[in-house]
Amino acid sequence: MATTTYNGHIAGSQSKGFFAGLAHAAHNAIETLTLWQRRREQRRYLLSLDDRLLRDIGLSRVEAEMEADKPFWRA
Repeated sequence: MATTTYNGHIAGSQSKGFFAGLAHAAHNAIETLTLWQRRREQRRYLLSLDDRLLRDIGLSRVEAEMEADKPFWRA
């Protein structure tokens, strides 16, 4: 079977690279969205803790509220 080449490249090899890059970008996007969702959930949970539990983890109520007020995309 003959292989067609264009400009010295095997036909289809560039498309494989493109799709691999696209898959990598999609994977990174999903990881980022998952991280943002976890941050949102953890910050909401932090607000549900009572003062005793907050003291156990070394936070005051004010610090917990400041953390919970951060946008989900900010670490």
